Amino acid sequence: MEVILLEDVKSLGKKGEVVKVNDGYARNFILPKKLGVEKTDKAMHELKLQKAAEAKRQQEILEEAPCNIVASKDGVIRKIISNKGSKVKEINDYVKKGDVLISGLIYKGDDISNIVHASGRVYAETWYTVNISVPYDYVEYMETGNYFNRYYISLFDKEFTISGKYEYKDGFRESYLIFEKPYLFFKLYKEINKEYKYISHKLSEREAYEIALKRSEEKIVNTLSSDEYVISKKVLKKEVKSSKIVLEVFFKVYEEIGETPNIENLGEINGSGNQRSN
Repeated sequence: MEVILLEDVKSLGKKGEVVKVNDGYARNFILPKKLGVEKTDKAMHELKLQKAAEAKRQQEILEEAPCNIVASKDGVIRKIISNKGSKVKEINDYVKKGDVLISGLIYKGDDISNIVHASGRVYAETWYTVNISVPYDYVEYMETGNYFNRYYISLFDKEFTISGKYEYKDGFRESYLIFEKPYLFFKLYKEINKEYKYISHKLSEREAYEIALKRSEEKIVNTLSSDEYVISKKVLKKEVKSSKIVLEVFFKVYEEIGETPNIENLGEINGSGNQRSN
């Protein structure tokens, strides 16, 4: 039987997890002691609502907790948007990881008048070095666009095909559960089989160089948000070897660097005379 745990159960699972247990163990221990409930569509829906409500509550707590905005990495500040809190850095300031950018401590003169959840965004010029190599000869694994579906029943850890069959030697399979009931012994799955093909590439030195440069930038761009971008790039080192080309590329990047750790030791701050530190 599958049950949803209502409490942490040692060696079995944590509250909110769905676990499989022996029917007797469930009916004689888990259910009567209200440590869990049988997994049903209704119970799963209620669990989903509870998790959403708890996530919302935790988010509200985080949004109200006193905090600073601090630098997540070294950089030179290029833009500051301060919505709440005291701005302590300026444009073109060099900051190190951990430096406070927007403080949650609000001062009136030299005294702390309030402690808030600092909010805003701080963008900076940051720096990265990427090392990458591209071989002159390589094989690419590409999807052909051909696929077929297979439907099968899973019963006692065995598969029984209803429709479709394996056709591709070089392929990739993904299975999705489409039907199950707690009172039935089987589950119905849909399996998508995609065909792939191998393509051999032979590159010139120039082609390998361009691909390496492109891939190095993709490594940076793939970590950035829509309002962040690469300012510039420069090849610091290029090694041409018998089987590959190796590049070391330096990047200047415009990105948000603020993060919001909670302000700790509030009691000490409140009991310290509320004086601004020099």
